[in-house]
Amino acid sequence: MDSSHAGTLVSSIEACATHEVSLQGALDTLSGAVLEGSESVTSLAVDLIQASTGAPTATVLRRTQGAWVPQVPLSGDNSQLLEQGIEDLVRDDSRLNEGTYGCFVPLAPGSEAIFLPRFQPSLVQRGTLRLLASAFTLASAAASRGRAVVAALDEISSLQSVVRETLSARELNQVLSCATHETLRLLSSNICGVFLREGDEVIMRSCVGNLRVETAQLRMKRGQGVAGRVFETGEACRVDEYVKDNTISQDYMDLARLEHAYSALAAPLKVHDEIVGVLEVWRRRKSTFSDRDVRRIKALADLVAIAIQNARLNEAQEQAVEQLASANRQLKNQNSAFGQSAEIQQSMIDAVLVGEGLDGIARVIGRYAGAEVAVLTEDMQPMTTGVISQSVIAVLPELEKLLHAAHDSPIDRCAVVGDTWIRAQPITVSGEKVGWVCIVADAEPNEIAEMALSSGVIACALSYLESRAAMLARAEVSSEILWDLLEGDPKVRFAAFTRAKGLRIDLNGPHRVLHCSLEQLDALARAGGWDASTAERNRRIALDGCTRGLERTGLRLLTVRGNLLVALVCAKSSDEIRRSLSSLRADVSERIIGFAPMWGVSSVSGGSGDFRTAHREAAIALLAATKFSTENIAISDELGVLGLLLSIRHDSDLEGLVGAILGDVIEYDSRHSHALSKTLRTYFDSDCSLQTTATALNVHQKTVRYRLTQFEQLSGMDLRRHESRMMVDIALRMQMIRREASNAA
Repeated sequence: MDSSHAGTLVSSIEACATHEVSLQGALDTLSGAVLEGSESVTSLAVDLIQASTGAPTATVLRRTQGAWVPQVPLSGDNSQLLEQGIEDLVRDDSRLNEGTYGCFVPLAPGSEAIFLPRFQPSLVQRGTLRLLASAFTLASAAASRGRAVVAALDEISSLQSVVRETLSARELNQVLSCATHETLRLLSSNICGVFLREGDEVIMRSCVGNLRVETAQLRMKRGQGVAGRVFETGEACRVDEYVKDNTISQDYMDLARLEHAYSALAAPLKVHDEIVGVLEVWRRRKSTFSDRDVRRIKALADLVAIAIQNARLNEAQEQAVEQLASANRQLKNQNSAFGQSAEIQQSMIDAVLVGEGLDGIARVIGRYAGAEVAVLTEDMQPMTTGVISQSVIAVLPELEKLLHAAHDSPIDRCAVVGDTWIRAQPITVSGEKVGWVCIVADAEPNEIAEMALSSGVIACALSYLESRAAMLARAEVSSEILWDLLEGDPKVRFAAFTRAKGLRIDLNGPHRVLHCSLEQLDALARAGGWDASTAERNRRIALDGCTRGLERTGLRLLTVRGNLLVALVCAKSSDEIRRSLSSLRADVSERIIGFAPMWGVSSVSGGSGDFRTAHREAAIALLAATKFSTENIAISDELGVLGLLLSIRHDSDLEGLVGAILGDVIEYDSRHSHALSKTLRTYFDSDCSLQTTATALNVHQKTVRYRLTQFEQLSGMDLRRHESRMMVDIALRMQMIRREASNAA
């Protein structure tokens, strides 16, 4: 209220101090109404005018869309009077207008006035009305400003609430939900949605108040609909009548009709001047959005954009934190796994270093896996010396099926038999599968068990390589010793015997020498088209099989020269030797189809360390097995005359052949004038007749019989057998030829 109006009001009040109505009290009441708002001011103004003038009727007029409209319907006469005087009010609504129609008292110039039909104020009443009109104008302006302030405060409070609710949201979906609900409330709308940008489209991510599902699934390109236009221009867009508006595209008119949308308002969501989405509201009632609504949605859009950006940053931060936490957990797990793996491997190394070998490795695997462990060959034979547990024995048939069945994974095998879990991995050395490490547990193997199994497989392969290297080194030494024993002179043989004793190889007692031919492998390689690696692998399999088989026979020394395998074994009977070699051949034939090794076996050699004769006998027996035997095994003891004939072919050492047959007879005869040889020669020439022999030698028949018995004891020959007689006869003739040749020389 300015000072001129205030002075006029005070002077007028003093002039009218005698009126029936206390203007001072009226003005005090009016000042209180100002605090209550414009409606209270208007209502009080009507009451004061009627009280001060005594006018029977007072009607409030308000200007709506350029026309003055009574707030209460007028009677017929009063309505006509209003029509008569309305021109005066339209011409100047800021002063008191009088006429035959009555009186117009200004309340809020341009918007409100009070009509007093047929009332003609007196001079005093005219002054009172002017005073009240000035007071009403000031009060109405003050009430309007107060209402604006209250509205501004309400809006600030609402925005504060939106800021608090929106910015307190951490997740993007929570932000969008809060934004749609608060915008719907502040803009008195029926539908609200938030579009977010994805490439060249904006996609509805949150929507409330919609009737159709399609509204919540809207996707708009630039220029499509209201949101598309905002996306294209980057400016807010207001549509007063959606279905009649020609400024937007017609893409979504049908959906707008289904939603009964009347008006729409949208604003861009911008972050660093880049559009990240659109905030849009719709009203179904016939109401348009004001400039104030436009300013409000812009402010809300800026706020929502900030909240969205914060939510995305928060999500990115949470993802980064989660990734860091996950990486930290993974690193911890890996570190723990590395530590556990190092501990497992150290335990296995310790077991190998103390000489426990595969048994120690299996024990370590079982301790860490919490399961029973078996280390098996390809043919399901244990590679360890310990006793296999009953739980492993119980699942051996299923285990054999698992290991030998075709499988997608060449490395890992897993099966469940009832409540028992089986896990196996192969032991592979130089591309050759030499065995399996298997664990049998009551529960599914965990990570530690798998780690122990994998580490155990590597340790077993290394242990196998170590064993094979040691075996090869030992075999090389053994080979040198054996060849020295078989082919060396007495000094060399004695040195070899001493070295064998130092290696704890017992050469005392009777032994046999065995020869085996591996030439059939070359024929199989040519027929099967084996490459070099396959041929070498099969040769190694054959040698390993022969070695393991001979170890069961009492192997002492073994060597290989080309395709010839030579072995020195403890003396066994001919039947035992044949059974052992037949079993060995069957085992090797299963692993190498078509391979049937041939064996030549010497007679039993004494414990003198001189195995040269046995070596020659084994060679002759191998020749007999190759040429004449159907079972691929020939034993020198059983060759008879065939052995003698082959000896002549195989070796020109007649003295050695004669010595092999006659044995100690030669030494005896050298001290007794060849008595036994002459007796045997005469006996054979006399067609084995004792009487004729005794007559020819001038001795008694008992003497002849005694000499024959003595010969059998010294030579080991049974003269009752025809084959033995033939061999002795040939040996005596060869001895005679050698003696005559010596005498002639």
